[in-house]
Amino acid sequence: MKRIVLTLCHLFLMLKGMNGQVPVSARSLLVETTEAGSLQYAWYASSNLPYMRVAIWLQINEATIRKENSLEASQKLTTAKKLIMPVKQSLLSHELNAASDPASSVQIWYSVKKGDTFYRIARQYASCSMAKLAAINEKKDWTIREGEKLLLGWVNPARQAETKPTTAPNVTAKVTGDATADKPVLTPQAADLPVEGSNVATEMEIRLVEEEVIGSRTKNESRGKSRFILHNTAIPGSMVTIYNPMMQRQVKAKVLGPIPGGMYREEVKVILSPAAARELGIIDYRFKVSLTYELPAE
Repeated sequence: MKRIVLTLCHLFLMLKGMNGQVPVSARSLLVETTEAGSLQYAWYASSNLPYMRVAIWLQINEATIRKENSLEASQKLTTAKKLIMPVKQSLLSHELNAASDPASSVQIWYSVKKGDTFYRIARQYASCSMAKLAAINEKKDWTIREGEKLLLGWVNPARQAETKPTTAPNVTAKVTGDATADKPVLTPQAADLPVEGSNVATEMEIRLVEEEVIGSRTKNESRGKSRFILHNTAIPGSMVTIYNPMMQRQVKAKVLGPIPGGMYREEVKVILSPAAARELGIIDYRFKVSLTYELPAE
C-alpha cells in the first residue's frame, strides 16, 4: 500500500510539473551553471540513472567526461560516485515540434539562484529570447523567484548537433559594470529588455505602458527612505513613474518583484513602500494612482 501511495504521488508531481505549470517528463535533467555561464549536469551514482544514458542524451563521449572530471585513463567510470557532464547549449531546442521524435526529447531544467535575472537565464543559459523562454514555461510575465524551476529547452539524442551563434552579426553591445573585455558579450534581441544589474546596455525597441490602477501600501509601516513598488507586470529592477492625481504628485520607484499571492485584495495592482506613499501624499491604505513604465515591444 505504501508503494502505491508513493507511486501516485510521483505521478501527480510529474503531471503538475516542477513549477506548477509545465509538466515534467521522466526524461529530464536539472542542470547547473559554471562561473563562465555554461551549463553542466552533475550525475550521482545514487540516482540510479546510468551515466551512459545521460552521456547519450547530452551527446558527449567518455574522453570528454574524463577531461571534465580530471580522471585518469586507468580509472573506471563505473566506480565514480559523481560525474560532471557538460551540456552543449547548441543542442537546446525551444520548439518541441522541431524535434524529430518528441517522445525521445529530454527536458533541460534550471533552478533559479539568488541574483539571477530572467534576462540572463534566457540569453546566457537558454540561448533564446526572454519572450521564448516565457512561452515554453507558460509564464505570463518575467518575474522569477529563488528556487523556481525553469525549462531551458529540449535536447534530442536522435538529432545532429546544430551550431548556434551566441551573438548576432553586425550588432555592437555596450558592456558596463564589472564586465571585462575577455567575457562574452550577449547581444539582446528586440524581444528582450535588460534589467538593472544585467551588465548589458543597448538600444532596442520598447513600448510605453500607462495604466490607472488601485494601489495599497506595504503592511510594514517602517520609516525607511527606499522608494519601491511590487507589481506583477513591470520588470523587476526597472523604474516605474507613479502619479497621484489627488495630490498632483509624482515619484519614481524601483520594482522589487510581483505582489505576493493572498496578502492583498485581488483588485490591488500595485503595492507602494512607505517612502513612496509619503512622497505622493498618500495616507489611505487603498487609493488610485497612474503608472508609467517600459516593456519590450511585442
